[in-house]
Amino acid sequence: MVNGLMSRRRARFFLSVAIVTAVLVASLFAVMPTFAGICSAPGGEEYRVRWGDTLSHIVSLYHQVEPNLTISDILAMPENSDITDPNLIRPGQRICIPTAQITWGSICHDVVWGDTLSGYAAFTGISLRDIMMNAKIANPDWIFAGETIVLPPPGTANC
Repeated sequence: MVNGLMSRRRARFFLSVAIVTAVLVASLFAVMPTFAGICSAPGGEEYRVRWGDTLSHIVSLYHQVEPNLTISDILAMPENSDITDPNLIRPGQRICIPTAQITWGSICHDVVWGDTLSGYAAFTGISLRDIMMNAKIANPDWIFAGETIVLPPPGTANC
């Protein structure tokens, strides 16, 4: 009798944990926005804001590709009309960066635990510098599992 009672309690406990988990996951997906790509204009590139980013920092990341890019250029894009305060952008926010250069043949890669940019460089034959420039990554040690990075097409220099 005691074993039967314990197994019923255990079953109820696991069932309640499963229900709470399902409700939490469903609520996350209910409020999570979907992005089909916010840059509708040709020559626009989507950028996902990371923790600590500022518009000035984002402009500096694109300096090699677009040397004349300014914060005003970013704010002028109609896709960025939700940025009401240029000093306030949030991690996960997607903004459209006006670029004249579109790199065709780039490879999107989902980072998994243990991946490194130097490992990508060794595997693909693309220089670490080119990977960092193409993916707009300032510090090669700051990539995280679940993040998607864009590798340049093999055999192309990004400078």
